[in-house]
Amino acid sequence: MKKEKLYTEKLPTFPVFSQGIKVGNFVFTSAFLALKAEDGKLIQGTFEEETVKAMENLKACVESAGLTMADVIKTTVYLTDLKDFPTFNQVYCRYFSDPMPARGCVEVSGLVAGGRVEIEAIAFKAE
Repeated sequence: MKKEKLYTEKLPTFPVFSQGIKVGNFVFTSAFLALKAEDGKLIQGTFEEETVKAMENLKACVESAGLTMADVIKTTVYLTDLKDFPTFNQVYCRYFSDPMPARGCVEVSGLVAGGRVEIEAIAFKAE
C-alpha cells in the first residue's frame, strides 16, 4: 500500500510533518493544537475555546481524507494540566458518540506554542 499525504487549507502547514497520512483504509493524523490556519499561531482564549479549536483542527484533517469523526477509532490526548480534564471531556463528547474511540490521555510538561491541549487520532473507513 502506498502512503497518501493529507492536506486541507483549513489547517496550518509546516514543512517538517504532514497534517495526516492515509494508508489504505486507515488515517493517521498529526497531533493538533489550537493553531489558526492563516498564520499557524495559537488562538488566545479559554481552555475550552482552545480545546474546541484543537478538535475542529482534528476534524478538518479527518474530513480531508473523506472520513468523519464517527470513523475515528483511537485518540491520544496531551494536556499540560490534568485539572483541565473534566472540561476537555465535555468538549470531546460533542465530537464523538457511542461507541467512543479508544483513548489515551497524559499530562505533559509543555506543548508547542504554549498550547494547553493537543490531540491526535487514528481513523478507519470500512468499505
